[in-house]
Amino acid sequence: MTLRLCVGTLLDFHAQALAPAVVAPAAFAAWRERFAAVLAPHALAMPPEPPNSSLGVTDDPGWGGYGSLVLWAAYVEQPQLARPVLEPEEWHKDRALAASLAPTFVTRFPTLMRGVELWLPGDFGDVPDVPGPTGDELAVGSLGALESELAALNGATWRAAEHEALAWREQIDAGAERFDDLARRGFAIFVGLARHARANHLSLWLAY
Repeated sequence: MTLRLCVGTLLDFHAQALAPAVVAPAAFAAWRERFAAVLAPHALAMPPEPPNSSLGVTDDPGWGGYGSLVLWAAYVEQPQLARPVLEPEEWHKDRALAASLAPTFVTRFPTLMRGVELWLPGDFGDVPDVPGPTGDELAVGSLGALESELAALNGATWRAAEHEALAWREQIDAGAERFDDLARRGFAIFVGLARHARANHLSLWLAY
């Protein structure tokens, strides 16, 4: 099972989650209403839905690129631990990630670390759980928070200029074995798509 990073409308997200079923407009409207009801206590409003998805795009960081990016952030927060050289086989069980997710630890990278699967246009720091299209719970963050975390991560480690960081997307092969290479490729994909989503008032999500 691969992992993709997608930009589009919430209608696109809803339809993709339920594919190949045909989704009625009423079903999307009902889900959006439930979503909005969960956000309301956090003083958050649902973003307006763009009129079409013509600006939607997709890229493929894969689990290696995504997991390595998440772990890269964890090792920034846990400098007492040595980073691995090669991609860890079970990155979600890594000790640095476990330390950053400990109840007593306040992470600097919540939308990267806490299993967020959908980033909405806007700028809020909370990571609420909302009902997903299939009835499961879904962690949601904001594009503003994600971009701030990515900038902080770059500033703490690579300190790459924007054009240099974006070039990693093409310079590093998806099948790379080194942990640092995969983290940089994942970073480039996230930066590029997050910027596109925010500029066009679209959402960003993980699809797998």
